[in-house]
Amino acid sequence: MQIRTEERMPLLNAKGGLTRPSYATFDAFNYDNTRIKNKFGFKEWEFYQISNTRFCIQLTYGHTSYAGNVGVALIDFESKSRHDITFTKFFQAKKFDLNFRPNVNHKLSWWDDKFALSIETTEEYRRIKCESARETTCDIDLIMSNKGDAMCIATPMKGGKFYYNYKKNFLTLSGKINVDGIEYELDENTFALLDSGRGVWPYRHSWYWGSATTNIDGHIVGFNIGWGFGKTANATENMLFVDGVCHKLQSVSASPDQNDYMKPWTFLSDDGRFEMTFTPFYDNFTETDFVVMHNRCHQVFGYYNGTAVMDDGTKVNLVNVNGFCEHAVNRW
Repeated sequence: MQIRTEERMPLLNAKGGLTRPSYATFDAFNYDNTRIKNKFGFKEWEFYQISNTRFCIQLTYGHTSYAGNVGVALIDFESKSRHDITFTKFFQAKKFDLNFRPNVNHKLSWWDDKFALSIETTEEYRRIKCESARETTCDIDLIMSNKGDAMCIATPMKGGKFYYNYKKNFLTLSGKINVDGIEYELDENTFALLDSGRGVWPYRHSWYWGSATTNIDGHIVGFNIGWGFGKTANATENMLFVDGVCHKLQSVSASPDQNDYMKPWTFLSDDGRFEMTFTPFYDNFTETDFVVMHNRCHQVFGYYNGTAVMDDGTKVNLVNVNGFCEHAVNRW
């Protein structure tokens, strides 16, 4: 059964547990990290991804309980190259504190003598500016719409831990992206995705997460899907968005070949409202191993083909829609 929250309420109760495990289509939960009793496994982040069939750029600002992280990565699908600028500051997590709701007005910034990143959020728009004069150079200035519904979910996890996640994946944008002297064009099928997370997680965890957005006959259609992370009996993060309006889906899953993620994937849903095949064209595989911290992720980009169904029964046909689905297995 899917439980929906339609009025604003505290995310955490006085004991530090979730007040109401559920989903919402807006920033429904008042987040206050001072209510967290045990911060081992504590994480907060803001993550943006801007992509089309030519490139994908990712920007991260956040922390675990023991380290802050700021990063910019660009994947060029045409040249199959990756450009990274990443800063990890151990034992400085408090400098990256994100003790606010993901959709309230705020501004984040980080800089040194050769790198600067700022992220500004208002009711109307989100703006990202990034400049680098390091080995990897970049000049990025993007403004994206902040309108429309969102995927907002409060998910309980084992051991009394929790995950609060706010996502938008259909954000239209304008501006410029220049990395290492190459200007990357923002065409009509370039969209921005926001993944804003807060929570206290188990040391070992894994997940599947997928997303895609496109223009279909003048309508912006996108979806967010995910499974395998936390206790989702009350709510899943599966949503179809049409012109910024949410259509809630039930359970969605796929079983890719974990020996070869580049083979086609088949997606099925328990309510029959999301039936897709996914044909990969690029595996953005990353792995980090710092003894006690091990992160391994196959973020696979490809084309979705199939159907998704709106709440009123209208069937939406998706043909060669660019998107991704990732499988992550972590200890951190």
